[in-house]
Amino acid sequence: MYKTFIIILFLGLLPCTAHAQNTLADDLATARKLAEDQKYDDALTLLKKLQDNNPDNVELHLAIARTLSWSGNPDAAQIEIDKLSPVQKQNADAKLLQGYLYYYQKDFVKAEKEFSDILAHHPDYTDAATGLEHIRRASAAENAKDNGFKWQVDTGFEYSNFLRRSQDSWNQEFIQINRFFDNKKTVLHGTTRRYGQFTNVDSEYELGIDKVLSPRFTSYLYGTFSPHADFRPDWRIHAGGAARLDDPNDDGPALWVLVDMRRDVYEATDVFNFNPALRFEPVYGWGIIARAISVDQENEKRVYGQELRLNGVITDGWRFTAGFADAPETEAGVTVNTKTRYGNMAIDLGDAHTVRFGYTHDDRENSYIREVYNVSFSYKF
Repeated sequence: MYKTFIIILFLGLLPCTAHAQNTLADDLATARKLAEDQKYDDALTLLKKLQDNNPDNVELHLAIARTLSWSGNPDAAQIEIDKLSPVQKQNADAKLLQGYLYYYQKDFVKAEKEFSDILAHHPDYTDAATGLEHIRRASAAENAKDNGFKWQVDTGFEYSNFLRRSQDSWNQEFIQINRFFDNKKTVLHGTTRRYGQFTNVDSEYELGIDKVLSPRFTSYLYGTFSPHADFRPDWRIHAGGAARLDDPNDDGPALWVLVDMRRDVYEATDVFNFNPALRFEPVYGWGIIARAISVDQENEKRVYGQELRLNGVITDGWRFTAGFADAPETEAGVTVNTKTRYGNMAIDLGDAHTVRFGYTHDDRENSYIREVYNVSFSYKF
């Protein structure tokens, strides 16, 4: 008799459960239709009401996030997705929505990863395939726009005035030609510089390459030669790179390890610089670099120093760099500890032109104080 009662009760509840599920599905369909008709407030009101009775329902979270995204509020949509557990975020529908949020933010690398992950496990998921196609077209269009510039020419002038010790002013001019390849992941450059110092003039010629190896690794290698040098190195090898410690696909701050090495060969001596650094990027466009500096001059004791640098974005098209160094500096083959303060500003004048202004204050121990003013100009074509 007892078992019969339980069976009857269970069978009686089934229609109620099915009715509740059908009602929720119908309400979700109604909310989606409202959102598609751009009645976002009505859709959100209905979804929030449903969520009060179903606080842990993943479909409701996704429906709310989707509606917020369609209404032009991607930040609020992201907050809604972030309420899901790590396991729930692996839901194909959740990853699809996350991929589109990245797409709207023009973070094509992360968006492509989300869509590709979905298709790896659900190859017939049409919406993911469509999203991946959108990403590839948008990325190609962005690259095509970016690749409108294949060349860049930089030229500039520097003037040095001296305090504390009477000395003729110095000047320096340069011109550099850059050629971009592989969506600007590879840059080749050739540079010529003219130095007027110590009442003499030296010329310097340089060839170099900068290479983005992956989202986590970059590198560079430069070679410089000064024919008939009076005070510049006869030749120089300059190399280095950077490695990102955190995952480039993760949101939030970035941390890089940087290494910079330089060997200067003068007629009378060799000087080797080894300068490791950490770069912390709290937000896009801003960076703090803490660098250790060591200088090993032939037949001299190795000496050390440090540098702290800040760069950031003031507004669209306006960038700055400022820093301080207390480190050894080699000038005309003589290494002396120098305290340096510097700052510069870069201003974009449209897409193709950039102008830069800078100031440096060098306090060379037991020697001169040098004030350096520089201006340079870039043209892309």
